[in-house]
Amino acid sequence: MNKAANEIRTPDQRLRIFVSSTLKELAEERSAVKDAINNLRLIPVMFEMGARPHPSDELYRAYLAQSQVFVGIYWQQYGWVAPGKDISGIEDEYLLAADLPKLIYLKSPAPDIEAGLKTMIRKIQADNSVSYKRFSTAEELQELVENDLALLLTEYFYSPGQITSKKEVDSSEEKTLGRPAIEISNLPVQPTQFIGREHELVEISNLLARTDVRLVTLTGPGGTGKTRLSLKLGERLLEKYPSGVHFIPLAEVREPELMISKIAAEVGVREGGSQPLLDTLKNFFREEHLLIILDNFEQIAQGQGVISELLEATSSVNFLVTSRTRLNLRAEYEFFVPTLTLPDVADIADIRQSEAFQLFSDRALAASSNFKVDEENSFVIAEICQQLDGLPLAIELAAARIKILSPEMILERLSSSLDVLTGGASDLPERQQTLRNTLDWSYSLLEEESQTLFRWLSVFAGGFSLEAAEEMCRSQGCEFDVFSGLEILIDNSLVRRRHLTGGEPRFSMLEVIREYAMEKLSESGELDAIREQHAQYFSNKMAEINLLFQTNQSRSNLNWIEIEHDNLRASLSWLLEDSRRIELGALLLSALDWFWFRRGYLSEGREWSQKMLMMIEPEERTAEHMMALFSCGALAMWQGDLKEALESIDKALEIGRQLEYAYYLAVILLFKGTTLVNMGEDDEALSFLEEALSIFADLGIEWYVATTRVHLANAALGSADSEKALENLKLASSMNSQLNEDWLESFILNNLGEVSRVRGEYDLAKSYYMRSEMLFREMGDTGELARLVHNLGYIALHEGDLDGANQYFQESLEMFVKLGNLRGIAENLTAIADVWIQGGDFESGARLFGAGQAIIDETGGDWWPADRIEIARINQTLEEKIASDRLEKYFSGGKLMNMEQAVSMAQIGNSMSSA
Repeated sequence: MNKAANEIRTPDQRLRIFVSSTLKELAEERSAVKDAINNLRLIPVMFEMGARPHPSDELYRAYLAQSQVFVGIYWQQYGWVAPGKDISGIEDEYLLAADLPKLIYLKSPAPDIEAGLKTMIRKIQADNSVSYKRFSTAEELQELVENDLALLLTEYFYSPGQITSKKEVDSSEEKTLGRPAIEISNLPVQPTQFIGREHELVEISNLLARTDVRLVTLTGPGGTGKTRLSLKLGERLLEKYPSGVHFIPLAEVREPELMISKIAAEVGVREGGSQPLLDTLKNFFREEHLLIILDNFEQIAQGQGVISELLEATSSVNFLVTSRTRLNLRAEYEFFVPTLTLPDVADIADIRQSEAFQLFSDRALAASSNFKVDEENSFVIAEICQQLDGLPLAIELAAARIKILSPEMILERLSSSLDVLTGGASDLPERQQTLRNTLDWSYSLLEEESQTLFRWLSVFAGGFSLEAAEEMCRSQGCEFDVFSGLEILIDNSLVRRRHLTGGEPRFSMLEVIREYAMEKLSESGELDAIREQHAQYFSNKMAEINLLFQTNQSRSNLNWIEIEHDNLRASLSWLLEDSRRIELGALLLSALDWFWFRRGYLSEGREWSQKMLMMIEPEERTAEHMMALFSCGALAMWQGDLKEALESIDKALEIGRQLEYAYYLAVILLFKGTTLVNMGEDDEALSFLEEALSIFADLGIEWYVATTRVHLANAALGSADSEKALENLKLASSMNSQLNEDWLESFILNNLGEVSRVRGEYDLAKSYYMRSEMLFREMGDTGELARLVHNLGYIALHEGDLDGANQYFQESLEMFVKLGNLRGIAENLTAIADVWIQGGDFESGARLFGAGQAIIDETGGDWWPADRIEIARINQTLEEKIASDRLEKYFSGGKLMNMEQAVSMAQIGNSMSSA
């Protein structure tokens, strides 16, 4: 029942926040949550704070009935299950809070998580109406709870000053209010106030709200604020797009293929299998309601075709593009972004209402706290805004000079510069020439050392660290203080600074400023020298990191590469422009293979490898040729393109044996053996794997010795020798106990689970799988996670839980479809067929099984060793239950289906069984 709108609440009637967790752990975290709630002047409701002469379940039920928000914090313990109960107290609390808005926090890592809590968390993750986050420390948790509660209350309660429980809102109001949406967005937080543009925001929002408008392009010259306007629109439209708003900067992208990779990475689509990444992205978009913001599109030649294909593939994804020119697509609605409204220099009231004046005043006050806007300087500021044509970037640059110049001096110098400088090319728009003049003026005010630093920093793509800037300047023999130089450039709004997680500063330039600085770098004659230093720095860093992939620092170094990905792309691009740089290019390329695999950039990696191969004569027998061939082969194998993989690896192996580079030879032998296992040639694989093992042992590289033993275990399992497989895995595990590398630990656990499953030891297999799954979730290895969920499905199947198995296989299938991993899709189609067959639907199961077999045949491979026993069992059951002629008919019918039809059949069957 609704409270009266004019009800006056007493001070003690504040919102009550129920806090749920086990009491035997998380004491420090419960205290932190209590502090967070108290800081917001709300009431924490906690078990330990209340009366005790009542049964515990009655106590928490009473507390919940009097609470308005539920906060759950979980780590490893599931809690006590009372006699006669099927669930613990914390799960009962969660279920009883069904109508309350919920905030859930999961502490990680959790190496000893109990099975009951694992199952409970899986249910929470499946509930799209619940927001959950991970944390590591009590301090981090307190900050999360304070921020999330503040945001939840802002969104959840519908009118200022009226705090009403969700339970008290009637059904008609509930429809209006809705549940709090989980925001899925990567919109960067803007450090400065957004000024004006209300008319443009309303007009573009109305355009995007129309059902016939799917693509809006914001056009205009550099510096008009297209990017900032798009970000503000994204913020306003978050609630309109349930699947999220994603901002994708394209300033460093020059080719459509790289744009596809960039979009996929930002929306969380990973590569896998042999399906083109564009097709994988299309499949993902068909089920999502997204707004994709593509920033700085103009430099991508033929990129319009990609957008056209994505628009045709789905009706639920909208695109907002910023570009200096329109895309020239039929579906495109162009919106020309005007300059800011200008003041009438004769009217003080009009001056202060204009957007250009407000922007200058805001940025000037930020630059100097001593600056004051008064009636006299308001007229001067108005003239500055007029002189700059209302261009936001030009105004910001001018306002930054308030720190050392008065408005009158800025106007005088600006006028003088514009009189002297000719600006840009005559065929550029007038405002763009004005912007160039403004940048020329800003550049001319810098001291010589600052100008030099400004030019050199333009070579960095996607930002840079202080270390990178200092190392590049040191390599050039310069002795000036880079940090102080950066401060000067930041003060002049030519460089921006932000802080990464952990507090490390990172610097960047707006793209239009970077383009100007690059022109100055080219004019100075320093371009090639600086690009060489840039490439050398990142090649040296990757050489160091390549060794750390085999240590417990692997994850942090993969994160570093992710941050510097655009710089690494720029380095590769420059190195591969000239055959004289191919040696360094090959070293950088080969060092990136592992990153491309772990973080899902396989198609991009193959493109770079192919580009290098085109620079090399086929008859050459050089280390560079060997590395390029190996990269092509390894990446093809990881994508399931096994014929291409074997061909490239064989060529690399031939050169490797001639050159006698022991390390590279051993790695190539390892991948040759692994490819053969993927193709079902287990006995042949053994000799290559054993040769690799011998070389790695001689070199003393323990990580590769352990990794090779895992692949020897796979080959042994494929040859039906589970004892030999187990022996190799135990040796690998023993070695990694010293190395303590997470990925290798997860890899070993997964394979131990597979050996146990083949041996029928299902409880043991399940424990291995769940420990491996937790590590892979923390590392973000999506493809490996999808495989583990598939494995857990087979455990459920062997336990007789057909519904549970089907849920696992369906979840894994959905992951692999988004990844475009054909092998994973095939494995789950046959697994779902197994569920149907065990449920008595032999005909449908046989058809779906045939479809899965056709897909695995298409990859050029065979079933993975751990799944072969399952495939044999399914075949045997079908042969016993269905006559051979009918069985062949069903198989043939399934093999005629394409992948989309087979997946649809599996998913529709799941929906029908649920109904």
